Amino acid sequence: AEAAAGRFEAIAAELGQGWLAERNRMPANLALLAEMARHTGAEAFGRQQRAIAGRRDMRPLLGQISCPTLVLCGSEDRLTVPEGHIAMARAIPDADLVILGGCGHLAPLERPDAVTDALRSWLRR
Repeated sequence: AEAAAGRFEAIAAELGQGWLAERNRMPANLALLAEMARHTGAEAFGRQQRAIAGRRDMRPLLGQISCPTLVLCGSEDRLTVPEGHIAMARAIPDADLVILGGCGHLAPLERPDAVTDALRSWLRR
């Protein structure tokens, strides 16, 4: 609603405050997120937010997953908190869980080497 009301630039500038761990809220990362939001645009951003808000809860189906699964999150993720990832990993048979310290919701941006290492390790198993 705020984006549709003309506040999209302000929203784009504020994204990093909730998505990044505090230690990763450096000007370069904040500028990158704002640019990514601007590139997406207000209309697409609004569609994404409506899709997220209206999506069906699939948690009851997690126990049906039968393929190898890695659940990875940042320890400081405030949007999808680690407790939720822990619950997902417990619900998915034989899932692997990695919680990376020092990052929030955007682990590939905040700790790219650690994400790569976790993926490589998981793929080797």
